[in-house]
Amino acid sequence: MTFRFLHRRFSVGRWLLLLLLVAMASILLPGSSRHARAQPPPLLALYPWQTTELAYTWDEPLFENKGYVRNDGKSFHLFWYDSYGRFRVSRASQSPTFGYRMLTIDTGTNSPLLPTQLTDNRMVLGWHLFRIGHWDVGAIVGAGYDGNSPFDQTNAVYGVGHIQFSRSIDRYDRVALTVDYSGFHSLLPDTPLPGFAFEHDSPGLHFKIGFPRDSINWKPLYHLDLSARYTVPYSGMAQVSYTLFHRVSVYGLYRNYFEGFHIRTNFPRNQRLFFEMDRAEIGLRYAHGSLIDISLGLGYAFNQNFSRGYDVRSLQPVASISNQPYVVFLLRGEF
Repeated sequence: MTFRFLHRRFSVGRWLLLLLLVAMASILLPGSSRHARAQPPPLLALYPWQTTELAYTWDEPLFENKGYVRNDGKSFHLFWYDSYGRFRVSRASQSPTFGYRMLTIDTGTNSPLLPTQLTDNRMVLGWHLFRIGHWDVGAIVGAGYDGNSPFDQTNAVYGVGHIQFSRSIDRYDRVALTVDYSGFHSLLPDTPLPGFAFEHDSPGLHFKIGFPRDSINWKPLYHLDLSARYTVPYSGMAQVSYTLFHRVSVYGLYRNYFEGFHIRTNFPRNQRLFFEMDRAEIGLRYAHGSLIDISLGLGYAFNQNFSRGYDVRSLQPVASISNQPYVVFLLRGEF
């Protein structure tokens, strides 16, 4: 337990150091052309719309074959489908926006240690409430379900709430103060957490520094894009992409997932099953306007572990999965 906690602390420090180094480099070496801003993370229904589109979707199926559970030798064939997006009522700048996230994990195993399927579905509504002086006030409300027996476990239903106060400092900078209630969160899921962010958005560079999310997108060269993001406690991504020629680019990334689920088992009622996975991946992306944006990647999954506990502060190992190669697709769309 102590070693695992220290390992997690090192993992968090690693992400913070990465973001700090990239941010410092971005400030010292600003890009020369307009960056391609990363699309909004799941459920940020208050995130500004960049064009006149009414909807944005992001779908990622991943296939991992011929793995096994290290604890008992049972086979493990992972199918992971992660889908999120948002859509708004009208093209007005302050139109109410709906956001959703649907995650399905099929483990393809008959190991008694693990469920055969896990799911997390959530829907939220975000809108601009009013303006006080120089501050804009917005809110998000919603609900979701995370479990292994769809909509058959009352303790797997959770609420989502978010209130945000934001104001512009100048043409490129803005600040935000937030309060989040996320019943699905891996840290203190029953406690509203305060947050803050400083956001910079200039040609070739966009970054956000704060809590519980940090991100950066930097375009140092016309054909080169660098991006990273981190969400407390242990989810993050770092990616580099290079445009080979018109509409086609190559990318490489490292990503860490950490998800929690309520399952029907002999766990105490307030405990969840957590799944963690690290991914190293390379691939090709083809983008033709906003309607066709497809990526195909090959990668290697490692540190695949299941654990149980109330949240990340009190985890106990359940099962470990073998390291395996995988193939992944990514479909993006704006409509």
